[in-house]
Amino acid sequence: MIPLERLAVIPVLSGVAPELRERLAERLREEPIPAGRLIFNEGGPGDAVYFIAEGKVSIQKDLDKARGLSKTLAVMQTGDFFGEMALLEREPRSASAIAVEATTLLVLPVEDVRAWLSADARVPLRLLLPFVEALSARLRETTREMTLFFNVGRVLVQDPDSHRLGAELLETVILAFDDPVTAGFWLWNDFSGEYEMIAGKGLWTEAHRGARSEKDPLFAWLMEKKECALAGDWSTDERFAAAQTAWPSLRSLLAVPVPGERRPIGFFVLSHEVMPHYFTPAHRRMLAGLANLVAPSFDSAFLRLEKRAQEKLNRARQDYR
Repeated sequence: MIPLERLAVIPVLSGVAPELRERLAERLREEPIPAGRLIFNEGGPGDAVYFIAEGKVSIQKDLDKARGLSKTLAVMQTGDFFGEMALLEREPRSASAIAVEATTLLVLPVEDVRAWLSADARVPLRLLLPFVEALSARLRETTREMTLFFNVGRVLVQDPDSHRLGAELLETVILAFDDPVTAGFWLWNDFSGEYEMIAGKGLWTEAHRGARSEKDPLFAWLMEKKECALAGDWSTDERFAAAQTAWPSLRSLLAVPVPGERRPIGFFVLSHEVMPHYFTPAHRRMLAGLANLVAPSFDSAFLRLEKRAQEKLNRARQDYR
């Protein structure tokens, strides 16, 4: 039996009625998974639901199996669950799951659950309701993400320069949230060797708006960890103790790097000034997907700028001659 305190890190399990939680824990088994291990394959049987006690799992969809091409649909982290459709239907897996790093899973065999539900007519609704609520929330987030990506696509087809691209993307990101958020975008400047804030909305103070070096403690953390920063209560999160002086007066925080070849191209930093824990893992996944999507457009904008600068230099040389 899995200790009940192990279930506390899984929000959907903590939502199960207390009298059912112990019986659920009896059916769970803990399974350590090494980095890179395939957990299940697309087209395989849906025989279990998985809860991440610790680690990360990539959910991938085959695009061209013969050529080994696939698309990452999501990266699930501690507290997330996946494979839940096996509870609702007897269909093959619609995607594959692979451990991104050493991961500990809590595995719930579906047949055990079905036998339990069949034996006690009082159980199904109380057990499944948290899963239905979580799936409903995921559907809302998917709709939000599709709307965001559609609007981002309208920005990208205009081929704007890097500053305009960053500013318009920030406007689009802000619209994806129900509440007003404070948001900024810092873009790397090769000439100054710093990240410059090229767009900002909300309650940023002068302490936040200046240019920042690669050694800025928040940006340095993002580069070292190679992941997004999600802080439910910024001022008390010990992971960011070194950054709290440089980024004062924030509450809930989400910071996302736009990946680049040598260093991040830029950073989206969002804060909710009043509500702690406003940003969710779903928000983090959405903005991480956005950052990966727009990175090539920034590269193209830089190349266009470099080409125009080279053309001006060539004309100046010709005029000088």
